[in-house]
Amino acid sequence: MTTENTILHTLLGRRIAELRKGTGLSQSELASRLSRKRTQAWVSTVETGRRIVNVDDLFEIAAIFGVSVGELADRPSQFSSPSQHSLADFLRELNTRLPIEMPVYLQTNLGEQNIKPIDHQYTSNVPGRTLFDANYQLAQEGASKVMVVERYYDSPKLNPTDLVTYSSVLTPHPDPSTSLADRVLVRLQKPHAGLNVHPCLVRSSGEVEMKLSGHSTTVIAKDAFEVLGVLVLRRTLYRSSVIRTWLQRQFGITKDERME
Repeated sequence: MTTENTILHTLLGRRIAELRKGTGLSQSELASRLSRKRTQAWVSTVETGRRIVNVDDLFEIAAIFGVSVGELADRPSQFSSPSQHSLADFLRELNTRLPIEMPVYLQTNLGEQNIKPIDHQYTSNVPGRTLFDANYQLAQEGASKVMVVERYYDSPKLNPTDLVTYSSVLTPHPDPSTSLADRVLVRLQKPHAGLNVHPCLVRSSGEVEMKLSGHSTTVIAKDAFEVLGVLVLRRTLYRSSVIRTWLQRQFGITKDERME
């Protein structure tokens, strides 16, 4: 980390420690109140400035202490000096540089209620990245998610272990010449090929269609599905990919290279 980042995380950690002690919580008790699995050791490294706190944890910690993130950052610290930037300034700068966090879900699980992500993917929101610029709607918190494809699709062209990013804030467009907006992720009222969620193409009639490899094209009536989001990116994982190997071992999702 740079000197400025080190100062930022040190001051933030000390502020968290002050609030924790002021409310009578131990490090273990604070860790247990966070939704993600955290430990006493994790809290200790945060308070000593040796760990970067992600945005979700920062908001939760502020809520536990009954303060806003701004209040968590704005209070002067005995360790800062007039010549240094305020902690709030550092946090605002840090926020412009934080990557966008997108939860990753299995295609099978997306048909269920109250699902938890199996992983997270990150992408830059620095200016110049058209899709994920911080000023663009895809960069909004919770707007973009990722799904692991579990079947072979001839239409739209997708294979097992592909990671597809989809956005809940875009409006589907039926024009097949539009390379991004005409591919959607839908949840069916009744499962097809054992799955409730499938990637499809939008028809001008409002119906959607897909073609699983080895099957004929399936057309789904517009009252038989709901749109979860518009597909915006496809990431193909190659044989040497650590993520692909992990998917194969953990979930049995495999890709037959001969079908390419």
